[in-house]
Amino acid sequence: MLLHREKALSDLELIDHYKASGEAFYAGVLFQRYTHLVWSVCAGYLKDEEESNDAVMEIFEHLTEALLKHEVSNFKDWLHVVTLNHCRMRLRREQRRRTTSHDPMELDEIFFVENDELEHLFNGEERETRIRRLQSALGKLENRQKRCIELFYLEGRSYKQISGLTGFTLNQIKSHIQNGKRNLKNWLTAWKD
Repeated sequence: MLLHREKALSDLELIDHYKASGEAFYAGVLFQRYTHLVWSVCAGYLKDEEESNDAVMEIFEHLTEALLKHEVSNFKDWLHVVTLNHCRMRLRREQRRRTTSHDPMELDEIFFVENDELEHLFNGEERETRIRRLQSALGKLENRQKRCIELFYLEGRSYKQISGLTGFTLNQIKSHIQNGKRNLKNWLTAWKD
């Protein structure tokens, strides 16, 4: 039986057959060997069965294209890295979607999530007033604090990405964000008085 013969091929032989023929069947046999590993990684990262299933399908679609472009010497390790990267990108996209879909009047929830006592500052206020106050407070931050807060909260960047963009160390980034949040809290609290 054809399938039995292909199942006996090594990962690299299946890749070679796939590249030579373009037949997705070979990639499918290869992927089937590791589907449980891919799903396990996705489930661990995404914490949702349906999202994990979607991610597995997306990774398989990516796999059929990527194998034609890349030289792969250890498929299992390569697939593990592809899966990790896919899950991280998916989480970043979701974080960015949630962050950028925030109405500016809800930005206070991002900045002051740990400060429940400030919630009453924004209840019942006009949307425009909230936006103006927050924009004004952001404008008062020193450039380093403002840049780190915008990159982290509004663009959904990681500390490592912010470091690459700004040249700040991870400790400096953490400090700029903490100090910036404290300054924002102080300015927004002062408006209440």
